[in-house]
Amino acid sequence: MNSQMMMKEAVGPEEIKNAAAELRRFRRARASFESRVREEEKFFTLRALPKAHRNAEGEQFAPHSAWLINTILQKHADMMENIPTATCLAREPGDVEDAKAISAILPVILERSNFEESYSENMWVKLKHGVCAYGVFWNNALENGVGDIDVRRVELSHLYWQPGVRHLEDSSAVYYVESISEEEVRARFPHYNGKGASAASMGFAVTGEGERLAVVDRYYKKRTPEGRTVLHYCKFTGECLLFASENDPRYADGWYEHGEYPFVLDTLYPLEGECGG
Repeated sequence: MNSQMMMKEAVGPEEIKNAAAELRRFRRARASFESRVREEEKFFTLRALPKAHRNAEGEQFAPHSAWLINTILQKHADMMENIPTATCLAREPGDVEDAKAISAILPVILERSNFEESYSENMWVKLKHGVCAYGVFWNNALENGVGDIDVRRVELSHLYWQPGVRHLEDSSAVYYVESISEEEVRARFPHYNGKGASAASMGFAVTGEGERLAVVDRYYKKRTPEGRTVLHYCKFTGECLLFASENDPRYADGWYEHGEYPFVLDTLYPLEGECGG
């Protein structure tokens, strides 16, 4: 056995165990936030219904006026009339032409990603809960396998960050959890060993036939011996590691060259000491 085969991989079972424990800590710290979001959604729903309705506790709610729904409708309309435009400014005179070219390319990428639809959906979330989230990824499946930038809405309930940080980039790691069928996981990752975590264990509502797994994307930052901070990425379910950029020599310099998390939080009114608003 050669020395390369004997080298321990940077991410293995122990690292996955530690990552799962960290995710559980992040989830526990998010309990009050998630409770607030559920209560706000319930409040909005019960008061936007056209007739009286009883909640799970047996309390009866009747819409007293259309103030709440009309206010949110008007604010949402204002936001849709002012959708952000992608414009790049030159940092120095030599960048002027590049900035013009990128400013012409970005609107096309956003249109292909159906950004207007994602923006509209997120504005409802932002108005009701004070914060919404976007994901900016590289998707190899787009453009007939050529790949392209993929900008889409991200469910807040699936996204976890370090408690107590004011900015997402200050978090030690960021987790995104999805519910994926076991059949799809086996198809995409032939080395899957069957030791996945059920989606129900992560709070997903599971319907239909077939096992669904909670698949976790972990993004985290590390400092290199040269003093640079790079972003790495791993995907796992339960005790099974599906992919780790640190184990792949192609990503020795990190998963994304910019070294930032591929998530953006858009807050309505910022709150001190929190990423959310």
